[in-house]
Amino acid sequence: MAETDASKKRKPNWHKEECLLLAELVKERKTVIEGRFGPGVTSANRHEAWQKITNTLNANGHQQRSKEEVIKKWKNLKSAGKSVYSTFKNSTTATGGGPPPTPISPVTAAVVDCIGRDNTVLTGIGPMSMDSSFIQLLQRVRAIIGITINISISLHISLHISYFLSSFGKREVVTGN
Repeated sequence: MAETDASKKRKPNWHKEECLLLAELVKERKTVIEGRFGPGVTSANRHEAWQKITNTLNANGHQQRSKEEVIKKWKNLKSAGKSVYSTFKNSTTATGGGPPPTPISPVTAAVVDCIGRDNTVLTGIGPMSMDSSFIQLLQRVRAIIGITINISISLHISLHISYFLSSFGKREVVTGN
């Protein structure tokens, strides 16, 4: 009975230094860890990279962690970093009064740097970007009315869509009736 109680004991929380080191180590191996599988990125390469990160963290002198714990911690850091950075970014661009936004922590900053500050996961789709649903709408309009539409990133696209929607009715364009 004592053996089961000892095996269920929680490990200590991660130190800020461990989290910063984890973000730095992941950034060094970002293409293998976060990249798509292909000739240069295999499952074996990914497991090897995580094992090297785990060995480096364990050699640092803090609590001994398993590879699975390190992977889980990185996923949690990444998720929390996205959320905190999104909130921070929204509050810095907001208009009006109020208290200044809470600055992001060094750990969050390291995670965001690893992800890439220009990554659409953090920035969202900007005003000059096209969403796939917008492209699908353009293709649907072309199929319904038989006119080819030049898909380019310019201000003229919105004028073309406005023209099509006003000329043929929004219901006809969207539903195909």
